Amino acid sequence: MSSLSGGHTLIFSSRAHYITTKPPSRFSGTKSNKGNAEVQLWSKGNSVRLVSRWDDKVEDKWMSMSVPRDGLAHTKDTNRASLPKCEYDRGRKIDMAHLVARDSREKDEKTGKKASSSKVGPITIAFESVRDREEFAAALEGKAAPPTMQRNAFDDLMDIV
Repeated sequence: MSSLSGGHTLIFSSRAHYITTKPPSRFSGTKSNKGNAEVQLWSKGNSVRLVSRWDDKVEDKWMSMSVPRDGLAHTKDTNRASLPKCEYDRGRKIDMAHLVARDSREKDEKTGKKASSSKVGPITIAFESVRDREEFAAALEGKAAPPTMQRNAFDDLMDIV
């Protein structure tokens, strides 16, 4: 997969319960209604890019952004990782050469033409476990090994047959 991404190396990949791009509200929770997402971190030199993909029911299913290595705000013993106000892109497609979301569905209210896919806001990721969040933080800080192909029970069953 890294051969498709223009010299980027995959350093983290995991499922998340949800990703939200809105600040917390006093009157409602921050949980997204988009559902589960795949979250990946890719590195190239000193830069790190976060790429996520929601399920097919979400029209702008891709999100991408550059992430500062020291930009993560998280507390211990929670499955959530927060990135402060940052610029991110949303779109229906992903440009694998540059790891950028493209082709946003939103239109500019004044012109009626396609709006820029870039937005600014805080990002909160709720991982499936505290361990996933810790691995995300370690990868972002450059302290983790790249993900390996993990075997599941079906792989073991196929080896027996």
